[in-house]
Amino acid sequence: KGLDKNKVLDDLPPYLKTKMSVILNSEIIKKVPLFQQCKDDTDFINEIVKCLKPRVCLPNSFIVRKGEVGNEMFFISRGELNVVSEDDKVVFTLKDGGFFGEIALLYDTKRTASIVARTYCDMFVLTKEDFKKVMKKFPVQSKGIKEIAKERFQSIVDAEKKKEEEKNADEQEREGENEASNAEQENGVRNEEESMDKKDEE
Repeated sequence: KGLDKNKVLDDLPPYLKTKMSVILNSEIIKKVPLFQQCKDDTDFINEIVKCLKPRVCLPNSFIVRKGEVGNEMFFISRGELNVVSEDDKVVFTLKDGGFFGEIALLYDTKRTASIVARTYCDMFVLTKEDFKKVMKKFPVQSKGIKEIAKERFQSIVDAEKKKEEEKNADEQEREGENEASNAEQENGVRNEEESMDKKDEE
């Protein structure tokens, strides 16, 4: 039976618990698409790890809200979070080893969805300010990361644009249907009036 790293961490003093948890979860960083070109660069990964700050979140608390400008990236060490739609429906559930918010490290962009803690969550946070310091120390890696970020950001912009266009198309279609319905009703009324006029003439 495998060793439960979280149970082991719970028995450690707070300082060691934080340090060991960061080390154990450094593998999460390597999974981030933004850092794919640097996943074998130990110095870079370790520098990112050093910047991570622990954060505990209570069930039902909002981690991020749609529309707010983000300046942090989140790594889930333990717990579950729900990505929710505007009408509070669960779109997706993030679990241990998950992450989100990487584009916020390089762009002043608004969050595209709200994320709520489903359970108690142990997370690590990487701030934009700390990330910029790492980027200055690693200019070569920084260039590759910015190129990937640009592509991912553009894909987000394109997706949002497409969603907006579909929304506008639906609204225009509904308006067209309403106009057609109103015209049909007006024609009905007009025909009825004409019919009544003919009867009066007779």
